[in-house]
Amino acid sequence: YNPYNLRDQKWGDAKVALAGPLTNFGIAIFFALLIRLASADLSPAMFYLMNVIVMINLILGVFNLVPIPPLDGSKVLINALPFRYRYVADYIERYSLALILIFAFFLWEYVFPLVEFLYLFLVGG
Repeated sequence: YNPYNLRDQKWGDAKVALAGPLTNFGIAIFFALLIRLASADLSPAMFYLMNVIVMINLILGVFNLVPIPPLDGSKVLINALPFRYRYVADYIERYSLALILIFAFFLWEYVFPLVEFLYLFLVGG
């Protein structure tokens, strides 16, 4: 996308960045509602497939909101920071690959309970 085409120059990047995770959460909510409303009429294979769709979209949505560049959460965080703290974003962008690898391998275990909570909240226990 071209950021110069955005009407809202201050929050336009954040709005575009939130579109991806919100779409993931929307898909998860849609299929969770289908599971709740039609679980008795679903075949076991369809029930399993819908559960996988909900879980994958929740994982993608939560992972995308992590404030490490180039993930969408970083664009939201950068736009929320006052201009005098933009140097923090430049510093984080410099080491973004290492930060993503550290997060994915060592810190994901602390975020996964949030995904499990959202899954159980949407689909039901």
